[in-house]
Amino acid sequence: MPRGTEVVTSGLYVEPYTWCPLACRPCYTAHRERRSLPEASVFRAIEILLEGQEVLGVFWCGLGEVHEDPRFSSLLARCDARWGDRLLHVVQTNGQHPEAVPVERTGNKVFLVSIDLPRALHESFRGPGTWDPAVTYASRALAAGALGVGVKCLLTVDSAPEVGPAFEALRTEWGQAAGLGAEETARRVRLHPVVPFPREAVARVDRPSFRGGGWHESPAAVRKAALEADLVRFCSDPGVLDRPRTVEVSLTVDGVFSCCEAIVLIADLEDLDTLDRSELLARLRAAAPGCRACPLKDVCG
Repeated sequence: MPRGTEVVTSGLYVEPYTWCPLACRPCYTAHRERRSLPEASVFRAIEILLEGQEVLGVFWCGLGEVHEDPRFSSLLARCDARWGDRLLHVVQTNGQHPEAVPVERTGNKVFLVSIDLPRALHESFRGPGTWDPAVTYASRALAAGALGVGVKCLLTVDSAPEVGPAFEALRTEWGQAAGLGAEETARRVRLHPVVPFPREAVARVDRPSFRGGGWHESPAAVRKAALEADLVRFCSDPGVLDRPRTVEVSLTVDGVFSCCEAIVLIADLEDLDTLDRSELLARLRAAAPGCRACPLKDVCG
């Protein structure tokens, strides 16, 4: 059955910074420039999407690593000071800055940490010495009272059978360090498996933020290996490997787009000064059919 497209109106994707020091092997982004999203654009986009809403999910991610952005900690703090629990923050990080784990107001934050399993694969993909900081970051986030901690794990056909046991071992270790029981640890620590983008699909994306990266295995083969390894039992979403692609207001240094890969532009940053929620979401919905022509349509989330 072909994958559908889901228009998400309760969330905002924010890419605050474009630089990352790592050179991960499957990475497909050109992340060597230091460009910053204007803070005023972040606050305005949140204002727009919170109009008439109780809660908004804000997904902090992007080309670069959020903790390389010197403003990030204060940006989170100012959002919390202004909107409090009306915002649910999801922070995607490579985990290389465990000292930067927020320790205040963690009950409205989920931390997704890039940890590939097992350890040998992680350091093969992301570089020697990257495992310990990432594992420490996740452990500290859980101990600090985070609403949730997710292991964002790239899958391969060969690694899929090893992911489950390696994940269980990490989850047990973190739960014990945080003084949590097994049931509470299992509720708050989940696996987020990622099927890497294939290189041939990445090569067809005409965006300067993309480079010649990606992975060489068939996404279908990777999904099959993950299902055979029964990895979905560790996930909060049982359909995570085949869920509909999502269209969501996505804020980047280059403008406002309809997805996190910044393929279809729906507004310039300057437009946010005059747009309201209704008009912004109308533009988002109008862009949704564009997914059908995207080279990443079969593998994006």
